[in-house]
Amino acid sequence: MGLNERKEGADDVVAAADDLDEKLIAIEENLIQLKLTGTGQDGIRWPAMVVGRIGYLAGVVSVGDFPPTDRAREV
Repeated sequence: MGLNERKEGADDVVAAADDLDEKLIAIEENLIQLKLTGTGQDGIRWPAMVVGRIGYLAGVVSVGDFPPTDRAREV
C-alpha cells in the first residue's frame, strides 16, 4: 500500500468521523439546550429541550404526587 493510498484511506476515515460528529451534535441539540450560559434569563430566551422538560416534570411530580385526603376520598 503506497503513501497516497494510505492518505486517501485516512481522509475517508476523517470524513466519516466528521459526518458522525455532525449527526451526534444534531441529536444532542434535540436533547440539551446548548445555548444556555447559566446566567440571566436563559430559560426565557431559549426553549427547554427534552432533558430540561423531563427534569421539570420530575420536579413537579416529586412535590405534587401524593394520595388524596380522607375528605376527598369520602366524596
